[in-house]
Amino acid sequence: MRSAPVENRGVALILVLVTIAILTSIGVDFSYSSRVSLKLAENLRDETRAEYLARSAINLGRLLLHFVLDSVPGAGHFLYEEQPAAVVTAVDRAALAAGHAADP
Repeated sequence: MRSAPVENRGVALILVLVTIAILTSIGVDFSYSSRVSLKLAENLRDETRAEYLARSAINLGRLLLHFVLDSVPGAGHFLYEEQPAAVVTAVDRAALAAGHAADP
């Protein structure tokens, strides 16, 4: 059996090393792309969660104000005169009448 000519020796090794380098770079790019997509999805999830939590807080505030206006006599009068301290006092009174201590 004859051995390969001297100028062709090592060509297969170079081709295998180049192929491995190309496949490695493709794998690294895919991994980076996957991590970026995951972070984007997490940010969208957190943004959506924050938006709906804010909306529910606004709706809860509206509900509490509606409750105060319906259950505490004279609370609506203070609201229309733009005296928030009076509304807070009315809420405290309603909480005490219901048997609950108001939060500071």
